[in-house]
Amino acid sequence: MSILQELNDILVCSGTLIDGEPIINLPPKTIELKKVDFSKEERDFYCRLEAESRAQFAQRKRKMVSSAFGEDETGSRQTRLTVEDLKYLFRVD
Repeated sequence: MSILQELNDILVCSGTLIDGEPIINLPPKTIELKKVDFSKEERDFYCRLEAESRAQFAQRKRKMVSSAFGEDETGSRQTRLTVEDLKYLFRVD
């Protein structure tokens, strides 16, 4: 199975069935957005957390891509992207 096929299976998961029935019946997903006002300290904390998370993600993404398409510590130059790498890059759980 190709990496793209595996990624597609992850993105378009149809669920697991036993005897033709779903293992669990979940209610429809609902999303409720609410506006919340943070104090200055709370806003600063979350802005800092977001900036640090974005920087960390960008660094890991650069390292993963350079490892996959560049030369590693051993001098090898083969492509090594895995399904786990693709899940991380595209934020798929």
